[in-house]
Amino acid sequence: MVGNFAIMDKKYMQYIQKAGLDHGAPNWGFPEGIEEFQQEMESADPAAGTVKVRGLEIANRSMPFMNDIFVGSTVEEVLANAGLTGDALEAAKASVERYNQMCADGVDADFGKKADLLIPIDEAPFYIATQGTQNLYGPGLNTLAGLCVNGNYQVLTASKNAVIPGLFAVGNCMGERYGNAYNCPSAGNNMGNAMTSGRVAGKFAARS
Repeated sequence: MVGNFAIMDKKYMQYIQKAGLDHGAPNWGFPEGIEEFQQEMESADPAAGTVKVRGLEIANRSMPFMNDIFVGSTVEEVLANAGLTGDALEAAKASVERYNQMCADGVDADFGKKADLLIPIDEAPFYIATQGTQNLYGPGLNTLAGLCVNGNYQVLTASKNAVIPGLFAVGNCMGERYGNAYNCPSAGNNMGNAMTSGRVAGKFAARS
């Protein structure tokens, strides 16, 4: 199954507290859930390899979503427990090592992550949660993925200093719609964006 991995270490609550408010954000209005989640994380035994942990999604107060969390005493161990082997495991290890080096440098040269969000993954135990791309929204969506556009919704080149002639992106195809999370601060946020961006792009294309 194709999916994405979220890897954390003993400092997992620091990562969570830095997250934005979105569909998958912790339900901070339900402290009992937070406490249950922390208890299950702290009692996770690396020898078990996989444990069940209560989800913190906003909509699961009365019916908890239980998630499989992989746990390990080292980065390599947790990656192996998550099913990675061979080249895939080595590539994932190298990715963590590079990320930790960028944390030490204070600059994310790969994705531009803000310095105050650069929390190294270097304290045991280590945890991994996975998400299949066919489930929920898929990895990234319009915050970490998608095509970057200008004010006319023309798709920009990788350097963002020129447009790709004849190519437009609107709605969920468009990147950089939010800051650090896919959130919906008001009803109609998603549909309104899709309708408005489509209209603006269409009017510009008609004039071009």
